[in-house]
Amino acid sequence: MIAATRVGWLLALACALSIAAVIALVLTVGNHPADTGEPSNTAIERSEAEALLKQAVDLAQNPRILGFCHQIAVSAMMCNTQLIEAQSSSWFPDTRQPQIVGTRVDDSTATTPILILHVTGTRQDGTPYEADFATTRARMPSGPVLRSLTPVYWSGVKYSSTQCGGAAAGLGADCGISSVAVAPNS
Repeated sequence: MIAATRVGWLLALACALSIAAVIALVLTVGNHPADTGEPSNTAIERSEAEALLKQAVDLAQNPRILGFCHQIAVSAMMCNTQLIEAQSSSWFPDTRQPQIVGTRVDDSTATTPILILHVTGTRQDGTPYEADFATTRARMPSGPVLRSLTPVYWSGVKYSSTQCGGAAAGLGADCGISSVAVAPNS
């Protein structure tokens, strides 16, 4: 009974944090301060997104995952929510780099193009996952910096655009995207 109550509280906490993360994501991606004067609509090269994914894989190997969310994610709050959800499902990253099986671009926002790497891999317990590692240029005081909207790649998170009623990218969530379809690797 105590275990069931604990799981219930964890799920309620995860839901509340997910709602807060959606608000933070909308504010972070949609409202960029114009303090740097640099354009935020610079196209993202696949090699840049792959380098960020490699950095995420390397940082995720730390047992406490120190700095993971602050160095990889657009929103540390959303990242922490995704980590809590993954950990409550007993999903932990494997040491191997996920395989990139496709890419797509969401250019539905005029100011912040998003490059999505569709990845597959295996979690630490051997279970497979499919996920989207969505990247965008986040405005920082030093200028635009490449970050991920869906940093917890081993959770099976799917990128969902705001055209899905503002739904957050959540575990197993996939409400689609209106731009370019997943393109297989060549």
